[in-house]
Amino acid sequence: MLRREKILTLLVFLFLVHGTYYFLVPEDVHNNESPIKYVKYFLVLLFMGFSLNEKITEKLIFFLLWMPLAFYFNAINNEPDWVNFVGYLLPAYLLFSNETLRKINWSFVVVWVILIASLLGYVEILFLDNHFYMYNASKSDYRVVSIFLNPNNFGIVIAILTFSFILFLESSKYVNAIMFINGIMLVVFSGSKTALGIFVMLTIYNSYRLIRNPKLYKIKRNDVFLLPIIGALLFFLLRLIINFDYSSMRTLEWETLVVRFIDYSEFMGLVENNFLFPWEDAVKNIDNIYLHLWGSFGFPILVLFVAFNIALFILVRSAFAALLSSVFLIIGFTTNFLYLWPLGYFYWAVTSLIFTKPYNDTQRQVEAIEIKHTN
Repeated sequence: MLRREKILTLLVFLFLVHGTYYFLVPEDVHNNESPIKYVKYFLVLLFMGFSLNEKITEKLIFFLLWMPLAFYFNAINNEPDWVNFVGYLLPAYLLFSNETLRKINWSFVVVWVILIASLLGYVEILFLDNHFYMYNASKSDYRVVSIFLNPNNFGIVIAILTFSFILFLESSKYVNAIMFINGIMLVVFSGSKTALGIFVMLTIYNSYRLIRNPKLYKIKRNDVFLLPIIGALLFFLLRLIINFDYSSMRTLEWETLVVRFIDYSEFMGLVENNFLFPWEDAVKNIDNIYLHLWGSFGFPILVLFVAFNIALFILVRSAFAALLSSVFLIIGFTTNFLYLWPLGYFYWAVTSLIFTKPYNDTQRQVEAIEIKHTN
């Protein structure tokens, strides 16, 4: 790997694991004066420095648009949130960096991020008492956070990374099974219904993939050497499943939906007063990217965003790309992913890598991996 590619890989890895600091110092999660909050922006700026030579004209236009958008944002918001403004726009830079993104060693990034997030997640639930207290009022209602700042974020990121490993990294089917078990356990421990729904969707897709190509079940000669290690890991996970006190975990209750619908009703009350720019007179924060985008940037930008995603869905030429598009659209109903770290960056990176080319090669890549496994 060239030196530039190694630097890009390191920057992305550090970007995804810098939340380890919050695991060590959880009280800084909501501390606006903590300097660690600026680390991700520093890493993004470094990434930009190594990718500015790609699509220079498009990137120049992208940054020139920030000024008129800032005036527009300030005019239609009663209380402009400039952190969210930057959070919304900055990840979209990746849309013009697809060739740079392809140079990153994603195998290294995905594997090590999963390992670090999983290890600290298990340390949190096994040995720490109400570690992220700001998200868990009491130990009787605990949700795992690990290195991703809040439980919903953690669960969704783990679901996406787990299936990135299973579908794209050429690993043993037994290792894939371990990753699958690890993923579903951590998603359940996160208490995120959205993450669980995404995990089920991706599981259905992967099951269809295996049914379509039964040769993927074939045992290779080299797989035998992995059996002792896999057996030990399965034993550990089985003991964890059996012995863990699930009464200390948050149950997947549906009462939270009632709270969401109350928030939706209050937001629509603002819409009745000002349909185009509902936050011009008052602000009602809400966990729904479509309503939050409507409030933050007005109805015209919401229409533009929805039309953009519909166009992407129509243009893709593979079932897998369409599935990824659906995953993010579903996440949007419960999570403001566009300005959240790292989900906003995931969205624009996936869009850049998969959807920028109408005749993308993503499905062919998945099929090539399947063929290689069966040979």
